[in-house]
Amino acid sequence: MPNPTQIVPPRVPFTDTRTGTISREWYRFFLHLFDVTGGGSGSVTIPDLQAAPLFQKQVEYPDTAPPPRHVTVEVDTTPMPNIGGLWAALNAIPTTSAPVTKTADFTVASTDQWLINNKAGSTCTVTLPSASDSTGRVLYLLNYQAQTVVSASSNVVPVTGGAAGTAILAATAGKWATLVSDGTNWVITQSN
Repeated sequence: MPNPTQIVPPRVPFTDTRTGTISREWYRFFLHLFDVTGGGSGSVTIPDLQAAPLFQKQVEYPDTAPPPRHVTVEVDTTPMPNIGGLWAALNAIPTTSAPVTKTADFTVASTDQWLINNKAGSTCTVTLPSASDSTGRVLYLLNYQAQTVVSASSNVVPVTGGAAGTAILAATAGKWATLVSDGTNWVITQSN
């Protein structure tokens, strides 16, 4: 039976507390998904991902040790490559940022990551950092008000792709979006 992609348990932290970077378990999970999907090219289905085996090797023991019945370990000697900026993007995520609630139009600070719009009465205009200076940076926006949230510049690519515009969140309380800088624009990678 093939060894499916190992899902990282929720108890495993996303970041390593010693280094502040992505934890080894999560990195290996993402790298395996990347490898299984052919490096981002081609189309792969969920069953394909579940059926692909993890890279394994047989552990060699010296002649003096009694051989175990069967022991395999995942290959751990490969360096962590920078896959399309993935490593840089994951390292760019601040790990100590608390949510910041805004009640007026605002400019995103260099330490902001989680932003909540609580501006009542009209559209909230957000001045995003320069995308070219923020490659890989991730911002999370949440709407507490039934007001639209827009960018001050036409630098936001919708979740469906296309040309950059200003729309970030619709005028509905509870709407949220994840924005990631691709070096040119802020791309909405997730939203509801």
